[in-house]
Amino acid sequence: MLTVGLAVAFFGNQGFRGLVANWLELRSLSREMAVLEAENAVTAARLREMRESPAALEREARKIGFGKAGEIEYRFDAPRPQR
Repeated sequence: MLTVGLAVAFFGNQGFRGLVANWLELRSLSREMAVLEAENAVTAARLREMRESPAALEREARKIGFGKAGEIEYRFDAPRPQR
């Protein structure tokens, strides 16, 4: 009877289940935080590079479609597939 009482007290309420759920959520959030910290480090390195190097800044600007003043941009249609 004592065993049944302890089992009901331990597993029957939300305390233990809540503890397990919180622990699982903590693990998940810790993994997500590690991924975001790594992404933040990469972004910070890119930003530092762009602040220190004009060539890096120009490369990033060209990736998003900017060009130098007076430059002429030529655009061509994609080739049609051969039949």
